[in-house]
Amino acid sequence: MDPQPSSQAPSPPTPAAGAVILAILVVAAVAFIYVNSLLHLTDFWAGFLFLTYWMAAEQVQPGAFVSSAVGAVIGLLVALGLQMLPHLYGNAGEAVAVVIMLVAIYFQIVGWAKVAFNFSTMIFLTAGAAVPIQAHTDVINALKSLALGIVFFGAVVMSAQKLAARSTAAATT
Repeated sequence: MDPQPSSQAPSPPTPAAGAVILAILVVAAVAFIYVNSLLHLTDFWAGFLFLTYWMAAEQVQPGAFVSSAVGAVIGLLVALGLQMLPHLYGNAGEAVAVVIMLVAIYFQIVGWAKVAFNFSTMIFLTAGAAVPIQAHTDVINALKSLALGIVFFGAVVMSAQKLAARSTAAATT
């Protein structure tokens, strides 16, 4: 992610637009939790973390959607490796998991394969590797909720952006 100079930073929404955005987010959050519960997905934090990252770090730019999503999945998969490989293969599994994690971090540092190894990857690796997450989370369940969150919030945000663009175009003509 290249930082934008402050002169190019997007201006904040008006209070009325902010209220509309908040209302959309509340409805989307409730709907997302409901769909997760229908699918028996309890670790829906992963879907919300994706939305938070995409909103905060990437300002929900459609061009950043794929790298945000792929990075999130890769980060959570590496965290899954940190959780599962030691249980499956003991010390050797732990060593392999640590090497995979270090390779992912190295790729992000040097800027290789930016679609897969980016700041989103590091956020999800950090969250997924946290001791309380490792101890109390089913990372497979979190991966499913992440996938749902990517599709769900991607559709909500991109639909809202298209509607906003249409209403802006209609207001200027």
